[in-house]
Amino acid sequence: MSDHDAILNSLGRYARGVDERDFGSVAALFTPDASIDYAVGGGAVLKAGELAAWLGRAMVIFRMTQHHLGLPVIDVDGDRAHTRVPVIATHVQQRHDGSEVSAVLHGTYTHDWSRTTDGWRIRTLRFDSHYGVGSFLPPTEIRLFPAPAR
Repeated sequence: MSDHDAILNSLGRYARGVDERDFGSVAALFTPDASIDYAVGGGAVLKAGELAAWLGRAMVIFRMTQHHLGLPVIDVDGDRAHTRVPVIATHVQQRHDGSEVSAVLHGTYTHDWSRTTDGWRIRTLRFDSHYGVGSFLPPTEIRLFPAPAR
């Protein structure tokens, strides 16, 4: 598998892992010393070891999410790489009465990658939101959806 294909595959695994709430598999895509910056309201700046638990807490307010990744720009330089990936992320919440609301964020994921003995891993991730439609309801107004145990 080429470097570009391996990185593209990992990007897909990131989006699928978040949407399927497999946060352990998401965390496995990062180097142990990685830094993650979800630069949005309610977001966080995290270390790799905090990611899975934080996602478990943060994503509980959504009945479902779907992260649509656009075509990435992948620049490989030896054992390092850099990617910029457009994303449209839909987040659905369910009120206590069963009605649903959604918020959609349009943004960019920026990553720095390192080639490791286990393959390409994310060293830094930053999400920048450029535009959004809708808003997130507070936990008191919605049903919560904890991730299944894995």
